[in-house]
Amino acid sequence: QPGWWRWRKAAALVTFGKKADEPPPPPVEPVSSVRGTKPDFWKLAKHAQKIKSIPPSPKRASYPPLAQEQQKDPEDPTRIYWDMTFVFPVKKEKKDDAEEPKSDFQQALGDMKAAVKKRLKKKKKHQFDHTDFIGKVTAAGLVTSAYLSIQKDEIYVRVGATHERLCIQADNINFPTPLDEDRLRLVCEAGLPQYQIEPMKIPERTPPEDGEKTFSRFRAYQHINGKYDTSEELAPLYRRTHEHTGFRGDNSQERTLFNSMRRLKLMWSCINDEPSLGGAGVAVEKRVQQKKILAALAMHNQRERKALYEHWVRASIFTLPSRIDLQGMLPFCCDCYLEGMPLEAYKEYFGEKQGLLMAFKAHITTGYLMMSLFGIVVMLWWANTGSITGDGSVFIYACVVGLWSVLSMESWRRQERELALKWGMVGFEAQQARRPQFKG
Repeated sequence: QPGWWRWRKAAALVTFGKKADEPPPPPVEPVSSVRGTKPDFWKLAKHAQKIKSIPPSPKRASYPPLAQEQQKDPEDPTRIYWDMTFVFPVKKEKKDDAEEPKSDFQQALGDMKAAVKKRLKKKKKHQFDHTDFIGKVTAAGLVTSAYLSIQKDEIYVRVGATHERLCIQADNINFPTPLDEDRLRLVCEAGLPQYQIEPMKIPERTPPEDGEKTFSRFRAYQHINGKYDTSEELAPLYRRTHEHTGFRGDNSQERTLFNSMRRLKLMWSCINDEPSLGGAGVAVEKRVQQKKILAALAMHNQRERKALYEHWVRASIFTLPSRIDLQGMLPFCCDCYLEGMPLEAYKEYFGEKQGLLMAFKAHITTGYLMMSLFGIVVMLWWANTGSITGDGSVFIYACVVGLWSVLSMESWRRQERELALKWGMVGFEAQQARRPQFKG
């Protein structure tokens, strides 16, 4: 039967089957039995899961202010690092407009339509919102704090993690952490009997009969990254760096285990990874693409940002783009170099990807500086001779430019591999997750 005929038949049954003075039927009494009704265990399990995911009330959970948190020791297990903020949209509630009074026929027809629609309507999937996010993140061991915007159209959820929680997550995902060179040498020479590791000593030079030549430009225990472990024997091996590490080559001051960038990586892992790895199982990039999350923001560290501004933005105009080691150029110079921009500090604050980008820009700028000097010499030669094509200088200039382009790219490949070794990025592509926008 066509759709209009079903609606007409339903309205006729409701209208003509109703008497004016007939009282409404009494409610049906539940059938009593000895054991009662059979419980729906599936619904009970779903309700228990919902109750478990309910976040604590913000009135009950109170956290100390940021100024008080910053006064704690950086490796205090209870110190909370508020490093990320997520923005959620506010659900728009449907406004019921003032309706005109309806007759009995219109009211009955509307009730019948609503009943049929409710019966035929498919069950909607649960919509992801900020309450679900807070519940999953809280279950993963993180702390949250939610705020409503002034315009009341966005909800800001601030997410933090204690130092102890970051250490646990680093152990769960085998987070690569730089090892201290001196302490690693002492441990290797002493050995670890509890792990069945015998003492070992790695030489850095060949035997005297072979001339005592170095095996590599790097020392044996230099630039080594190891998987993080919370055991008491291995925890002291990891390098504690000052919050301003990398500025002017100052890496001697030990201050904290995880700087702001490493904390962001660990917190991102706590939110995105599956519960089997200690995460909350929230695919942030996918939710951002679905507009369920408007933005995922990483908070700035004011002290690191200020120090980076002083050394990077306010650097002298005579500062070289990158550091130049003179050890390979001058045989008599053992540890000589020309200081450049603090690329190490830039990497520590913005990450390895942005650090490689700035390193490439510094490398190509240095190459342009050398070519500019050669170009000035050629231009002065042309101005002196008064001829450009007569003496073959254009051919020589073109050959030098072509040779420079090839050597510049080959030297960058060597520098890129060297930076990947220093920054612990070897094999990074195998650990990189696939983008949610990728289809194939």
